[in-house]
Amino acid sequence: MSDLEARLDADVGRVESQLAGKSLRIATINVHGWKDMGYNGIVEMLANYECDVVALNELLEWKPLAKLARQLKMHYVGTGCGSGILSRYPVSEAQTVAVEDHDFKDRRVFRAAVRNGRWLPVKDSGMSSGQMDVPRIVKALIHHPDGPFEFYAVYLNSSSEPHRMRQMGNLFSAMDNRQATTDVPAVMAGDFNSVTFEDYTTEQFEALARYKKENGREALTNELTNHMKERGYVDCWQVSDTKIGPLATCSYRTRIDYIWASASFTAQFQPKQTEVVEMIERGLTDHNMVVCSFNV
Repeated sequence: MSDLEARLDADVGRVESQLAGKSLRIATINVHGWKDMGYNGIVEMLANYECDVVALNELLEWKPLAKLARQLKMHYVGTGCGSGILSRYPVSEAQTVAVEDHDFKDRRVFRAAVRNGRWLPVKDSGMSSGQMDVPRIVKALIHHPDGPFEFYAVYLNSSSEPHRMRQMGNLFSAMDNRQATTDVPAVMAGDFNSVTFEDYTTEQFEALARYKKENGREALTNELTNHMKERGYVDCWQVSDTKIGPLATCSYRTRIDYIWASASFTAQFQPKQTEVVEMIERGLTDHNMVVCSFNV
C-alpha cells in the first residue's frame, strides 16, 4: 500500500468513526526533547487527527508544553519536562508517582516515596539534571462527558527490562493502595520501551535481535508487556478492528509505544481503530505517533 493510499484509508476511517457515533481519540507521542525541530509538525499532526487526549514523553522544556496546549486549545498536565498530558476535556487530580530511577538517587523524598508507593504533586515530581522537574509518569482524571477516567502518560527506562518492571511495580503498588475499593477506568499511554513477541514472525524476530545486538542495544524482552496483560490491561493496537500504518514506533524498528486500557475502560469505550502515524520519516521526532479511536 502506498503512502497516499494509507493516508486516504486513515481519512476514511476517521470519517466513518465520526459518522458511526461519538468517538474518543487518544494518542501518544515521544517528542524526543523537541530535538528534531518537529514542533510545528507535531502541532499540525495533533490538530489534523483531532486528538482528544494525548500522552507526551521526553519533554525537556516547560514553554513548548504550555504553548502546545494554547495552540490546540487543550488543558495540560505536567511540569513541561519528562511526561505530560494534553486533554480536550477538563482535568483534575494531577499527580505523579515516584518510580525507581537512577536520576533520583540523591533525592531523599523520592527514595522514601518509592518505598511507600507514594503519590506526589506534579510540581514535586523529581529531578533529572540541573533544576528541571522530570516526572516519568504523570496522571490526571479526565472528565469525559460519558464518564471520568484516569489517564497516565508513561515513560519507562530505556535500557533495562528489570528496571522497567520495578518502575511499573512502583506505579501499580501506588494504584493498589489508593484504589482498594474502587475500579476506576484507566488508560496508560506512552513509551514503555518493551516489545510484544507476537508482533513478529520468527524471521523478523531474529533479524531484529541481530540489529539490536549490532547497535549495542538491549536484547528484545517482553516481560513488561506480558505483565500489563496479567494486570488486566488491553493493548489497543492488538484488539482494534482496524490497524493502519507501520508496526514499528521507534527508530530501532520495534513497537514500544502503547495505549493500554483497563477492562472497565473498554467496557465503556471500545477500541475500533489504531493508527501508527509516520513521524520518523518526516523528521519530526524519533518515534511514530500512535492514535486509537474509541467508540463511545
